[in-house]
Amino acid sequence: MRIGPRFNMSYCDIVSSNGSALQWVDSIRYLGIYIVNARQFKCHYDHSTASFYRALNAVFRKICRSSSEEVVLQLINSKCMPCLLFALEACPINKTQEKSSEFTINRVLMKIFRTVSLDVIRDCRLRFALYRI
Repeated sequence: MRIGPRFNMSYCDIVSSNGSALQWVDSIRYLGIYIVNARQFKCHYDHSTASFYRALNAVFRKICRSSSEEVVLQLINSKCMPCLLFALEACPINKTQEKSSEFTINRVLMKIFRTVSLDVIRDCRLRFALYRI
């Protein structure tokens, strides 16, 4: 994989000492972070979002709308949000990825509070300390 101005140039195979060729890939996983080839250092967060939704669905399966919104949000903050926010402070995030994460959190709040109003969601985020990413 290459990162830099020549990331998409054609390349020749790298041969190891035993004669087998190393494979060129578009992304690698390092310590749970997916790094993709691009002109500048860039990470891919789709796996983090999928992990967040898996944790969220596990929480929803267990509580099944029997708990209050405060309890549900506390569980989401402690069990699900670390999946979504993993390594964001170490890797750069662009506006598109930031909006995608914001959309994910807003959709979860819309489901919990049974509303589609962004004003209500904004107030809920302030009240329950779910700030912007």
